[in-house]
Amino acid sequence: MLTRCAAAVATLPVIARQRPDACLVWFDAHADLNSPTTTPSGYLGGMVLAAATDLWRSELGGGLPFSRLVLVGVRDVDPFEQHLIATSGLRHICVDTDVAAQLRRATSGRPVYVHVDVDVLDAGLVSSEFAVRGGLSWAQLEAACTALSETDVVGLELAELERRDAVDDDVRLERLLEALTPLIELWT
Repeated sequence: MLTRCAAAVATLPVIARQRPDACLVWFDAHADLNSPTTTPSGYLGGMVLAAATDLWRSELGGGLPFSRLVLVGVRDVDPFEQHLIATSGLRHICVDTDVAAQLRRATSGRPVYVHVDVDVLDAGLVSSEFAVRGGLSWAQLEAACTALSETDVVGLELAELERRDAVDDDVRLERLLEALTPLIELWT
């Protein structure tokens, strides 16, 4: 596994401080908006955005306004998170829309920091502990990355990728890298 979403508890406050003009585009099957007092699981990875938006004090910082948060592909949501999505002013782009066009509108040409939890993809496309059915297709992820590459991408995180079967996972990883290529090429 490369990393867990929980690592973003440390990276997102830095982005909020260093690039206050940047949007956070959060590709994930899960909203990660719970706090220690609202989480049903206690899983730190499910509290990352709550820490970044100051819903709870992680001691690593926060400072990300909901207006700069764009959730993409989120579909496994707890009641507290659903309430926040409906009322906080963040943008939520659903899988069954033209994701690339919605991203262009949501980011409005602003710089972006991109977090990709591979469980944003439909279950079975990659190995991930928290896979959820009904996710993005490879084509949707690639189109979204192409749309994002048209703006100033200030960073990219990849999370929750697992290796279970070397042969199959190598093929899946290669396909994932192809989909992410529009963003990766910005730094090559």
